[in-house]
Amino acid sequence: MQWKWSNNKVFSVKSIYTKWEQQQYMEGKGLFSLWKNICPLFDLFTWLAMQGSIASRAVLVRRGILSQTQEQCPLCNSNAETPNHLLLQCMYAWEVWS
Repeated sequence: MQWKWSNNKVFSVKSIYTKWEQQQYMEGKGLFSLWKNICPLFDLFTWLAMQGSIASRAVLVRRGILSQTQEQCPLCNSNAETPNHLLLQCMYAWEVWS
C-alpha cells in the first residue's frame, strides 16, 4: 500500500493535515470521511503502537479508566500490560502473533 498524499508514499498525520488545510474535502464530512475511507488501518495501528497509545491496560490506567490493580497482563499475569509488553514481550501474545 502507498499513501498518495505524501512525496515518499508513506502515511503521516502531517500529510492528512496538509490536505485538510487545502480543503480538498467537502464541507460537513471533513476528517471523518478521510479516516473512515482512506487511512490504512494497519498504519494507524502501527502509529498508535509506536506512540504507546493503543488501549492496553497500562494506558487505560494512566487515562484513569481502569484502577491501578487492573494493570496486570491477563495473559501471563507477570507484568503490566503496556503496549510493548502486549506486542513484543508477552510469551502468550507471541503465540497469538505466530
